[in-house]
Amino acid sequence: MVGGIVAAFFVVSFFFGEMGLPKYLNMVKYARQLESDIQEIQRTSVELRTEIDRLEHDPRRIEELARERLGLVRKGETVYHFLEGPDAASADE
Repeated sequence: MVGGIVAAFFVVSFFFGEMGLPKYLNMVKYARQLESDIQEIQRTSVELRTEIDRLEHDPRRIEELARERLGLVRKGETVYHFLEGPDAASADE
C-alpha cells in the first residue's frame, strides 16, 4: 500500500512537478531554438567578417560602394539618369 502511494507520488510529480516532463520538453525545445539562433548568428558573423575584409583590402569593393551609395563617378565619366513610372511622362514634356 505504502509502495503504491509512493509510486503514485512519483508518477504525479513526473508529469506535474516543478521539473516534470512538460517542463523538460519545453526546455529541450528552447535549447534547440537557441542552437538554431547561434548557427544563424555565426553565419551572419562570417558574412560580416568577409565584408570587412573586402572593405579593408579590395579597392574595387570600395569603388563599388562609393558609386552606389554616394553617387561618385570617375573623372571624364558621363552619368545618365533614367526616370521611371508616371513621372517620366511629365518630364518628357
